[in-house]
Amino acid sequence: MKKIVLTIAAAAFLFTANASNEVVVSQNVIEMNAADEWDDILKEYEAYVDKYIACMKKAKAGDLSAMADLAELMEKAEKISAKLEKAEDEMSTAQAARYAKISAKLAEAAKNL
Repeated sequence: MKKIVLTIAAAAFLFTANASNEVVVSQNVIEMNAADEWDDILKEYEAYVDKYIACMKKAKAGDLSAMADLAELMEKAEKISAKLEKAEDEMSTAQAARYAKISAKLAEAAKNL
């Protein structure tokens, strides 16, 4: 819904702007959509890491149901990986820091398990 509102607002502005401003507005809308895309991917990646860590803890404790969870997590890992490859533009500094923090959390858990 947010993207639609931004696009509608930008379109309304385009009708009143001159040609040089149209390019700037269009670029801003694209940049906002790319930032939203990265935020969504990072949110999904963080949820995956949290589930993966929980699953590995269950497996370490001898819970056999963790094996079924691992199959589901492998599928999610493939989907996230594909999204990372398809994502447009680069992450912002804040997004890159968030990605590094999530990855560090995964590395720390792997080291302790």
